[in-house]
Amino acid sequence: MHQDLNVPISYMGILSMIISGGTIVSSLLSDKLTRKLGTHKVIVISVFLTAAALLGFSISGQFWMLVLFAIPYGLGAGAIDAALNNYVALYYSSKHMSWLHSFWGVGTIISPFVMGHALINSTWNSGYRTVSFMQIGIALLLLVSFPIWKTNGKNAQDDSTSIGLFDALKIKDVPYLLIGFFAYASAESTVMAWASTYLVEVKNITVAHFYLVFFILGLITICQEG
Repeated sequence: MHQDLNVPISYMGILSMIISGGTIVSSLLSDKLTRKLGTHKVIVISVFLTAAALLGFSISGQFWMLVLFAIPYGLGAGAIDAALNNYVALYYSSKHMSWLHSFWGVGTIISPFVMGHALINSTWNSGYRTVSFMQIGIALLLLVSFPIWKTNGKNAQDDSTSIGLFDALKIKDVPYLLIGFFAYASAESTVMAWASTYLVEVKNITVAHFYLVFFILGLITICQEG
């Protein structure tokens, strides 16, 4: 991508920070949005938002376009995570929460093959376009599944008490939990963003090896969470 866009490869860090910033903002606003619109609407809107952003990536011919589409991508991704995790925590068991998280591993397995196929047979634009269409399909399924969401009755958010960020920080051990999660997320993001670049640019690792690595990582994630 950086060769086609004629920018340094380090610009990937700019996109990562924009997406992360949007995720943080939408996560902090998720409670208010969920109370106002309902979990189902927040998730549907967020999935369509990420699908539109990915489609925008696929038509981007300049770096500033990627920067622009990274904003709705981050906002949509953060709202999905917070709203869906909250919904499953309220209405389902820990088993279902583990299943929800284990499907992140399924995405880890599928996504490298999607982009790899695009790079071999077309361009990276096609990879983003394919994933965007998949997101649109998921969003449409969410739209038609509205009656299923209604079976849980009145949203628990209507009856629950919400606390703000500063009040949450006063709960025992929450600051330590957040510090630990920050360290974990930082390490994970750094590895995801730069390990593959280092291995390809410096160690000349082939695409076939990456397929194998991501497939194994995906299976490990599924086993751990599921």
